[in-house]
Amino acid sequence: MRSFDKLRMTKFGKVAYATGVLLAILALSPLRAEPTDDEKKPLHAAEQSYKDGAFDLCNDRVAALLKKYPKTELAAEAEVLQARALYQLGRSDAALAALNLPIDQVPENLRADTLFWQAESLLDLGKWPDAEQKYRALIALKDTADRRDAANLGLAWALFKQGREADALPLIQALIKDKGSTPAGQQAQLLLAKVELAKKQFKEAIDGLNALLAAKPEADLAFETNYWLGETYAANDQPDLAAAAYRRITDDPKAFPKPLVARAFLGLGRAEHALHQDDPAVLAYEQAYKLTENETTRLDAFRDYLESARSGRQLPEAVAKLQEFAKTSDPSAPAALFAIGSVLAEDRENDKAIGILESLLVAYGASPWVPAANYQLGQLYARTGKPDQAIKALQNCINTSTDPELVRTARFQLGYVLLKQTHDYAGAAAQFAQISDGSTPSSENAAYNFLLAQAYLGKNDVFTKAQADFEKRFPKSSHLKEIALAEGQLLAGQGKTDDAKAVYQKAIALGGAGPDQAALLKALGDLQYQTNDLEGTLVTCQMIVDQFPNDSLAAKQRGILVSYELKKITDEQVEQALVALVQQYANVPGAPEASFRLGEFYFYRQDYVKAQDAFQNLTANYPNSDYADKAYYYAGQAAFDHQDYTAARTLLEKVPDASPFKPDARLWEGRVYQQLNFDQAGTFYDAVLATEKTGPLFVEANLLKGQYLFGLGAKDPANYAKALAAFDQILKGKEGTIAERNEAAVRKAKCLEKMGQTEEATALYLNVLYGRVAGDDSALPTPPEFSWQYEAGSQAGRIREAQKDWRGAIEIYRRLEEIGGAHAQYFHDLVNKLRRDNYIYQ
Repeated sequence: MRSFDKLRMTKFGKVAYATGVLLAILALSPLRAEPTDDEKKPLHAAEQSYKDGAFDLCNDRVAALLKKYPKTELAAEAEVLQARALYQLGRSDAALAALNLPIDQVPENLRADTLFWQAESLLDLGKWPDAEQKYRALIALKDTADRRDAANLGLAWALFKQGREADALPLIQALIKDKGSTPAGQQAQLLLAKVELAKKQFKEAIDGLNALLAAKPEADLAFETNYWLGETYAANDQPDLAAAAYRRITDDPKAFPKPLVARAFLGLGRAEHALHQDDPAVLAYEQAYKLTENETTRLDAFRDYLESARSGRQLPEAVAKLQEFAKTSDPSAPAALFAIGSVLAEDRENDKAIGILESLLVAYGASPWVPAANYQLGQLYARTGKPDQAIKALQNCINTSTDPELVRTARFQLGYVLLKQTHDYAGAAAQFAQISDGSTPSSENAAYNFLLAQAYLGKNDVFTKAQADFEKRFPKSSHLKEIALAEGQLLAGQGKTDDAKAVYQKAIALGGAGPDQAALLKALGDLQYQTNDLEGTLVTCQMIVDQFPNDSLAAKQRGILVSYELKKITDEQVEQALVALVQQYANVPGAPEASFRLGEFYFYRQDYVKAQDAFQNLTANYPNSDYADKAYYYAGQAAFDHQDYTAARTLLEKVPDASPFKPDARLWEGRVYQQLNFDQAGTFYDAVLATEKTGPLFVEANLLKGQYLFGLGAKDPANYAKALAAFDQILKGKEGTIAERNEAAVRKAKCLEKMGQTEEATALYLNVLYGRVAGDDSALPTPPEFSWQYEAGSQAGRIREAQKDWRGAIEIYRRLEEIGGAHAQYFHDLVNKLRRDNYIYQ
């Protein structure tokens, strides 16, 4: 219950009593100098305001007195009175600040009052151990008879909130027994009902509260009892009775004090919202946020107001109205802006929410909602893909918040952004390490993510130690299989594939039918396939089929293809099985991939007509799938390979410009245009080279462009020089494989021949033949690439023969014979023929 911890147990039963205490304090205070009438009158006026319940006026009058007479002998009494007024206004933090002197520096006659209101304020702020300390110090004073009952009540609540019910209940029961129907006894009965409410003993709490009301307590206690009766009915899912209890406060114009009335309006709004009476709920929330000065109550009222407006489809109007209210009430503005930003964030109005929350930080930098606003901004920036800004906002939250739970939550979110978005695994681990102690669910999640960070860092020793600690602390954690998955990936990344498989298999053996089990089986199957453990892959695929029959398409498909690799089924059988899968699973999420794998099977079997059909069926049936652009690309290739160039051109054009396959598609379009003898082929190669300045596509585009220009050289010899320039783009740098660089050199040499530079061409052919272009070792019997070396040697030999340089030709052919391969005997015979024909014997 959101407002439960924010009400004081004895707060509103002390106003009348406080008047007499204040007069006694004034009479007994040992002043060093008699205050003037100008000092006494404002203090008495402030006291009267307090007595009348005008706590805000009381605070203003005391503040004015202390400003005008900062050294007045009445300062100590005035500060106690001001603290009490602030407390009654729901501003317990300010009340505590007003009583900041060490107790040994407080005049003796004011120590009991000071300790009491410090304790009450701490209780209201939820600082239970500190409140307990103050109550015990108060009880330990000599003259506390007039405070003892109230102190015992406060102490009981502080103890209960710390989980020490066995210590708290005897204090409450003793007051009920000894004080009976006195105000102290009735306050104890109210406190007992609150304890029962906290323990969800709703029937007992309701009976006790109704019995207390039947005893006709004083007005202040009656109002407080009705409030808690409303809270109990609300917690017991009886919103109609809760609303009736709240109305006994909100409908009474004499109800007091104002903070209680504000909370009653808040409770009434919630009850009416639960009864689907959103219009009255909105009006109740408006009264709540207008009456309250308590930051938490104010924010709750704003949030609930906006939620009711959203339910009534009036959120934009409510946001506008709340913004207008914030402009007229500066104290309310930060909470209003924070509430608006939070609701807009929930509605995924990310940009609007960010704008509102950022304006809060700029305009109200000292607001208590700044840390929470930074946390919300951190989430929004993370959600919208702005990790750097998210990190900054979350770090600001951590640096400024005094709420340990908010700091903990912000650290977790910060660690998650570092882990998942910026991949700063060391930074993520540092955040999670600070919040992973303990045995709570949040500690468990932090410890789990700490393990993930260590796995990504590859720190096997740290991971192993942290894993053992995790399993000891959380033996039944739902993350155990996810941790096994991370461990297996860590080991596999380090090349320890057998260990990784063992980890997967051990975790899989634990059983289960959740997504973690499926992920483990998939990881095991992938690793088995990658390490060529095909028999193991088949077994794992079958386990997936058995354990997840409704999500086993990929496993069935892999099982078919692995069986084919193992030659357990024929081409016809694998084709029939893959086609059956595509038809059987046409309407499941994995259907596009199944169709693609069928096309792949045909493509690699060089059955290009069926491959084209399979890929085109995919694009027709699943045009919006992730496989569609890839299918257009391979369908175009398949059409090219069976020489349907018109279809190839149409299919390749359909690859979207944003697709990663578009550059490759442009290269194939260029090939198509070359086959069709269209002059536009070069534009496709240039389009690729405009974006690809390095890498495989850069090399391939230059090779194709050079070939295209070389072909145009027959019509216009100037194109030979252009072709040569394209091949030089590769040779002048370090791009390309050995084969590609050798190819570029051979093709350049052919351009040189066409340009009449025969000697330069010959020299380049020989550089390729002897491995001087691509850097392979010419001393090797069989170079790492020899297809283009064969071509280069053949061309160089042809030139030498044309020049009648028989010895030079023989040397070249001997090198080709040494290279070996299918043509080695041919070159051996050619060497012998040249020697015989030209009488060369040495």
